[in-house]
Amino acid sequence: MTYRKFLIIWLCLLSLGGCSTTFVYNNLPWLSHYWLNDYVDLNKQQTQQFKNEIEKLRTWHRTEELPKYQQQLALIKQTVLTTSEPSQFLMWRQQTEAFWQTLVEQAKDPLVELALTLSFEQKQQFIENLTNKINQQVKVLDKKSDADLIEERVERVTDNFNDWLGKLTSEQKSLIKQNVLATQLKQNLWLDYKQQRLAALTKLFLQPTINETQFRLRLTDIIINPDQFKSEQLLALSARDKQQNAALQHTLISTLTKKQQQHLMKEFDKWYKDIESIANEQG
Repeated sequence: MTYRKFLIIWLCLLSLGGCSTTFVYNNLPWLSHYWLNDYVDLNKQQTQQFKNEIEKLRTWHRTEELPKYQQQLALIKQTVLTTSEPSQFLMWRQQTEAFWQTLVEQAKDPLVELALTLSFEQKQQFIENLTNKINQQVKVLDKKSDADLIEERVERVTDNFNDWLGKLTSEQKSLIKQNVLATQLKQNLWLDYKQQRLAALTKLFLQPTINETQFRLRLTDIIINPDQFKSEQLLALSARDKQQNAALQHTLISTLTKKQQQHLMKEFDKWYKDIESIANEQG
């Protein structure tokens, strides 16, 4: 669902073509506005409301949440090389997901308030553009074989570990490939999830008789409870994949060379300093 892409900016995971994390974070009001314009044309009042709400959210996130991210990074850096159980990696992931859920909870009210100002035509435009986006993803997926998808995932996971660990050994690359091959492809299940969530949003946005209270409650539910749109199969496979990924991380840590250990520590330091810089800057 596009709310995730919208909110993920506030987790500093987008660099916008090489721009620094700090630049992205400090320019969220207008960067997010340009992103939203891909889906709906806002009037001047809505645009200003949107920017103001993002600014409030960014201020809250800067003061309340970024210190928690720093604390977790420091803890992981201190213990990651000596962690003896895969369950520890799984716990760290769960903590990160909890940060995400806190952000969603904080962001839901501004999103709902903005949605309440949309005209029926704007809602139609939003749904149409979102539908087109998902349909494009379906077309792209239809053109790819399972082998293509597996190869892309191997490359994606390998690149991610390359970023954190530096150049990987042949053994490490083999472990990554084995892990990917042991996971079941879920692209179609994820697309089904997106379509189910879109259907719920479409029904809400295009329902002419719903009152404001009902609209608030339903949109809030769509935003903060995405699992309701996921199939049991997707939920089960995702849970299993998290376990397997934690096991892979634990195994890879045990294979690190001294150079890779140093690279990993430097990556933690870099992210810590980025967060510290963001937390200390104003504007």
